[in-house]
Amino acid sequence: DVLELLGSLLDKSLIKHQIGGKPRFAMLQTVWEYADERLNESEEAPIVRSAHAEFFLALVSAAHEGLRSSGQVEWLERLETDHDNLRAAMRWSLENGAAEAVADAGWTLWLFWWLDSHLAEGRTIMRDTLAHGGMSELARARGTAVQGVMAFWQSDYAEGVSLLASSLEVFRAEGEMAGVALCQL
Repeated sequence: DVLELLGSLLDKSLIKHQIGGKPRFAMLQTVWEYADERLNESEEAPIVRSAHAEFFLALVSAAHEGLRSSGQVEWLERLETDHDNLRAAMRWSLENGAAEAVADAGWTLWLFWWLDSHLAEGRTIMRDTLAHGGMSELARARGTAVQGVMAFWQSDYAEGVSLLASSLEVFRAEGEMAGVALCQL
């Protein structure tokens, strides 16, 4: 049934097949905008958006070790392919009181943001995340460290060093050696 539906949508040029890597299908922008409008009008919008955010934040969590392994290139490609979905998931999570989940996602994604030249975006997302309350001290330190690393790599050394120094104290107190290492990088 799914294959027939995909074939029908392809024949009508309502979706496109993306070549390369694993098979993927994407909606044309106008179709996506129409579908998004319809979803926003639906009572199910919060459920769908929550499930979407949950799925993509779980993907980020799964990427943590992969980004730091011999499979890094594949994970970078996967995250770049789903970059718009990651943005949407983090934005929705922030708007719905899940700032700690976004700080944790940033802790994984800093390497992706750096290697794929998304420094400004990562810095902005972490700044927005830190503006929210309800985070543990460790999650706040992680978000602050990521914002600091992004600032430092954008040559904003004063802000970068200040943010990293404040995170370093928390990481040392928590015995979080990965955080200590990042702050001293």
